[in-house]
Amino acid sequence: MFKKIYAYTYEARPCTGFPNPGFFLKYLNALKMTAVASLMANAYLLVLNICPMRNLFRSVHWSDKLIDILVVVLGISIAFWLNNWNQERQNVTLEQQYLKNLRGDLAKDSVNLTVGFMYMDTISFSIKRIYQLYDDRNNADSISYYFQALRNDFLSFKPEDYTYDALRQTGDINIIQNDSIARTLSQLYDTYELFQIQVELAWRYTFDLMLPYYYNRNYQVGTAYDDTIYMTPKFQTTLMFYESNLENRRGLMRKALTEIKILNQLIELQPKE
Repeated sequence: MFKKIYAYTYEARPCTGFPNPGFFLKYLNALKMTAVASLMANAYLLVLNICPMRNLFRSVHWSDKLIDILVVVLGISIAFWLNNWNQERQNVTLEQQYLKNLRGDLAKDSVNLTVGFMYMDTISFSIKRIYQLYDDRNNADSISYYFQALRNDFLSFKPEDYTYDALRQTGDINIIQNDSIARTLSQLYDTYELFQIQVELAWRYTFDLMLPYYYNRNYQVGTAYDDTIYMTPKFQTTLMFYESNLENRRGLMRKALTEIKILNQLIELQPKE
């Protein structure tokens, strides 16, 4: 080990700045202090190993390396910006397509609801006439006539929900930038769900109870088969239940038409691509 240090001593001094330790090592060895000499030799060899790393760092052109790092960071930032810009353009195009499809769906729903509302207005008028007549058995023929209008009840409405379902299932509802459109659209389809609940009630309860009154008219002669059937409390209760259900559905249809109108106005105000 001492020979190795002797050989490195001359080369290491410029790096370490330490004095030549060869004399001290020889002196320690002569005094039989080999343990101390060995420790000092190991420490000096460690310094020799560190010196090349110091020279390496001194030889690096840090200004050039800093420029290289800045170029890489700038390139990555531009790539991210371009990717986000392209994604935003795609989202705007997709949003415009969804809004166009929604307007088509809303137009169909508006027509169907308006026609259904006309039928229900006729039914509401017929119910009011029955209330005016049902307490006199002599009016049974007229009651059976007005009661037939209830057969034309509006129970087959199914909203156009293809576009709305696509928005929800794909998560694309988030690309609708106008929060008012997304919120009103959700409210509209909540209204549709409530309407369908009322329709199911009409089918399950009202029509089961009303079938005897539907078939109480002789169409050939235009008279009622039984002129006392309309005088019973059961008929009055059934008619009141049906009227309540009818008015609930009319209110929901009116609400849906209002929401459709608001949606069309909001979509019309959207900036075009």
